[in-house]
Amino acid sequence: MQDASKTGYYWQGEIVRLRSFRESDIGPKWQEYQDSHARQMLEYRIELPVMSREQYAELLTSPDDDPRRISLYVENHDGGLVGWLNLFDLDERHGTFGVGISIFRDHRGRGYALDALRLALAYAFEELRMQKCNSACLVMNAASSALHECLGFQREGLRRRVAYIGGAYHDEILYGLTHEEYAARWRATQEPK
Repeated sequence: MQDASKTGYYWQGEIVRLRSFRESDIGPKWQEYQDSHARQMLEYRIELPVMSREQYAELLTSPDDDPRRISLYVENHDGGLVGWLNLFDLDERHGTFGVGISIFRDHRGRGYALDALRLALAYAFEELRMQKCNSACLVMNAASSALHECLGFQREGLRRRVAYIGGAYHDEILYGLTHEEYAARWRATQEPK
C-alpha cells in the first residue's frame, strides 16, 4: 500500500523508501547482527566482533562523522524496516564510490534490494556527480552477483582466495558501473512518482 503523503518523494521507489536511522531500528538491526551467514557475506573483509545488544545500540546511535559514507535505511511502503544500505568510499576527486546493501532474511526475494539500489545509484550519479560505482561480492553469494548484473554492473575481475569462511577459501568478483552505463539502463525509466 503506497503512502499518498509520500507520492513524488525523492527517496521513494516502486516498493521501498530510503530514510535515516530511527531509534526503533535498533531491534531489527540487532536481530540481523545475529545472522552470521548474512554478515559473513556482506562483511567478509572485517572482523565480526562479539558485542552485547547495548554495545551494538551505542554503535548505531553514535554520530557517524565519516563524510565518505552515507547510511540509509530501507522500508517498504507500509513503513516496515526491511534492510539498510551504505554508499561508502565517496571520493569527490575521482568521482568513485562503493555500495553495500543488506535486506533482512524475512524480506529477501521481493525486489527490495533492486528498488533501493536504483534510488541510491540515482542519488550518487545524478545528484553527487559520481562517475563510477565499484563493488564486489564473493563468488558463493549468487544472489548478490545476480543483483549486480540486473543493475547493469560489469564484471571487471576476479580476486582469488580473498576470504576464509567456513573452513574454505572463497574468490571475490569485482564489479563496476559507470555513469554512462547507469544512464543507458535506468535514467529513461526513472519517472517522477
